[in-house]
Amino acid sequence: MDNSRLYFSDEGILSSGGKITANDAARLGRAASFLSGGIVVGIKASPYSEMLAMSFCAAALESGADIFFSGDISLPELFFMSKQAAGDCVVVYISSVFYPSFRFFRRGGVELSTAEEKRLEEKFFKNEEKSGHVGKFSDISSLRCLYVSHIKSLTNFGSGGFPYSVVINSPSERIRTLCSEVLPQFEDGETLAFHLNEDGVKVTAFTESTGYIQCGKLLMLALKYRFEDLKNSDVKIFRIPTKFPSFAEMIAAEYGVKTERSETVELDFYNDKIILIVEILKIIQKTGQKLDALCSSLPEYAELDRYVPIEKESCEDRIKSLCSEYKNGKNYDLDKNFSGGVTISDGLGKISVTPIRSGKGIMLHAESGKMEAAAELCNFYENILRGKGSFREKI
Repeated sequence: MDNSRLYFSDEGILSSGGKITANDAARLGRAASFLSGGIVVGIKASPYSEMLAMSFCAAALESGADIFFSGDISLPELFFMSKQAAGDCVVVYISSVFYPSFRFFRRGGVELSTAEEKRLEEKFFKNEEKSGHVGKFSDISSLRCLYVSHIKSLTNFGSGGFPYSVVINSPSERIRTLCSEVLPQFEDGETLAFHLNEDGVKVTAFTESTGYIQCGKLLMLALKYRFEDLKNSDVKIFRIPTKFPSFAEMIAAEYGVKTERSETVELDFYNDKIILIVEILKIIQKTGQKLDALCSSLPEYAELDRYVPIEKESCEDRIKSLCSEYKNGKNYDLDKNFSGGVTISDGLGKISVTPIRSGKGIMLHAESGKMEAAAELCNFYENILRGKGSFREKI
């Protein structure tokens, strides 16, 4: 097999030829068994995904891993079920909606560390095998009802009015059905529309009075009121996922709390955007305020992603050049980030410069108080990466 056909990207494991074979899936199953003795597997149902899942599971079982199979499922459900079915485990989601893909996580939806990703990739391309006992196969699809019960337990809104008519939009029929099953029905007032993506891991909101509200702003609102709930407690350190937006430290400081970032930490409304919707609805009802008033009380925040294709040099070499260029600047704070790139802070905000996993480009993620400033950050660092700019220009 041409090993270059499959590649590890930020959207999962994909194929440059648009096809992942049963043999590819088996090799991934064997490779995954080196990461954990327990693997929770879910699929976006289709004959193609089912075929890939069967091959993946058979090879993982042969390599001694226990399989916990959830069947057709959304990612929020899968993340929750992984915490019920297994201890330390790997979570695998197989989909073929637009193109075949495998996505790997840790228990609860925590992203794999860079070291784990490299180990998975290494074992796959070497096609290493493990000898020993055959693992156990368990069908855990019936545990889906626990997720439904869990979300319903969070939605005890009690009596009282609600200022919005809430609508859930998603290209996924499963996500729409799930939300109608677990979320309360509010049908009076201005329309508040939430849009969840196909997998249920990204969400935006929209009202006529606010316009579109990015996911980052919703996370900021949920985090602020999580700290409100904790302000009379003894909590002084609050652990958050490594990739959580940088405003976390700013909001935590307002409540006298320090944050601690970790690759292994779970935060319910960050990993599960259906829970994030629940949190936003609860905040609206608890405060009696509409979203425009709630958002106006938050610090200004904007985020922007930009892809910079890299052709002639490796991404790592280009980032090393940026770091070397950085040393000639002043008033900059540079830290390595968990994905093998760097995060730079200056007067405009913060920007992460990270090589994408395919090795063919660099992703810029800028965070600032205004969208114009985030765009300026992206423009400046894109020019440096392309050899057209210098830190000296900002001094």
